[in-house]
Amino acid sequence: MEQMKVVIVGAGKRVTEGYIPTIQTMSDRFHLAAIHDIDQDRVDAVGAEFDVPSYSNLEEMFSNVTADFVIIAVPALGIHQATMEAAEFDLHLLVETPISVDLASADQIARIAKIHNVKLEIAETYYRRPHERIKQLMIQENVFGKINLAYCRFVGQGYHAASILRSYIGFDIPPVHVWGHQQDFQVQSHIQFPNAVDKTDTECWQHGVIEFRDGRRAVYDFTTLSYGSPLRWHRSKATTEIYGEKGMCVGLEPIVLNGDGAAHPTVIRRQETEIEGVNVLDAYVAETEPEIVWENPFREYPLTDSQVALALCLTDLENAIRNDADLEYGFLNARTDREIDIAIGASADNNGTGIEIL
Repeated sequence: MEQMKVVIVGAGKRVTEGYIPTIQTMSDRFHLAAIHDIDQDRVDAVGAEFDVPSYSNLEEMFSNVTADFVIIAVPALGIHQATMEAAEFDLHLLVETPISVDLASADQIARIAKIHNVKLEIAETYYRRPHERIKQLMIQENVFGKINLAYCRFVGQGYHAASILRSYIGFDIPPVHVWGHQQDFQVQSHIQFPNAVDKTDTECWQHGVIEFRDGRRAVYDFTTLSYGSPLRWHRSKATTEIYGEKGMCVGLEPIVLNGDGAAHPTVIRRQETEIEGVNVLDAYVAETEPEIVWENPFREYPLTDSQVALALCLTDLENAIRNDADLEYGFLNARTDREIDIAIGASADNNGTGIEIL
């Protein structure tokens, strides 16, 4: 199978620790043709480190480099312009989150992609992470019965939380209302980030409730101190909870009743193999009857779990391009998750008044 040629716009940590290692590890499927960043020194350094041609002029890169698709991995305020320019060169698009700073801008991106007949996928990786995939399989196999309520804590930003919560309730179930609340609290003065100069003595908690068309609900909590502060668990310890008709799951710890009125814990077992110094996931196995297994489709590559989620984004777009297939996540899901996120903030600004999702 011929390699797909990729260019990247952006040279930050997400690119150097995520996309470039993933693409170069999967060199049988992808070829990184060039990288762009507005910071000439930074992009030249990244280009030299990974032996990739570097550009600081976007039009120059798009004019001189042949590619099948472009990854847009820049800060939120730069996503719109970079995406619009890439689409003008008829390149398929893998765009980092959030899809846009507002819904009007997001809709413009979708329109330009349609005009140029290019695929538009959004790199929402949280619900694609392997430990989320096994829970989604268990939901599909009716282990917990109908999911009544889903909950997550510390998953930032809100659009990431929305994608995970909707993956439990069902991406096909429309959200109809949200309520938000936000409040600042005093905390012990401390350094929040390594090498920071100023201390922080406040945190902001945000809470959101999402109601779906069939009456089910999802709840989201987040604190600004989950970014780096020693006072709170970090996002790496973000937790999710699923509450269904006949069982529940907190993190990777499921319990079901099995019709006998007694709680039956179910083990989710991780199987892995070391490849080139990386503990590579082979599969997650839920010890149900029969067993439910999520196999890592990239277990032959030395990829971490977070890189596996990126590989799922890359190969989703690859499949859509090669076979003119539908995208797994796509623009409409990204727009819905962003709309939920924006609405939670707007509700919080309006004393928790409910906001309708259209």
